[in-house]
Amino acid sequence: KLEEVFAMSERSLPGGPKRFFDSDSLTIFLRIFDPGEETTVHYHEKSDNVIVILEGEGTFTLDQGQPVTLGPHSFLKVPRGTVHHIKNNSDRRLVEVHIYAPKLHEAVRVEGGTKGASDLGPGREGLLR
Repeated sequence: KLEEVFAMSERSLPGGPKRFFDSDSLTIFLRIFDPGEETTVHYHEKSDNVIVILEGEGTFTLDQGQPVTLGPHSFLKVPRGTVHHIKNNSDRRLVEVHIYAPKLHEAVRVEGGTKGASDLGPGREGLLR
């Protein structure tokens, strides 16, 4: 329920992402980034990802493109195979819902922030809204 997502974002959730739905076809979790916190540079080879920003502001970089700052009520589509990085550059927490289809598998970390062009696969564009 959407009410559960907002209730979870009202309190601090230590220990990383909190999954609240997981099936063979879909994973949904809530992620809270403290100020200055960031992900590794990585990609998901088996899942498409949609990130919905509920609170705060984050900087998102896709496939070595220019960083884009997004705030509340924005979303970002990250197609499978797209190298990406998220950072909270603000002085407030960043609260996001991540939706993966099919279900989330391990992320592949990228050394040096890039991978070979032949590994990127189709659908590399991230769609910002």
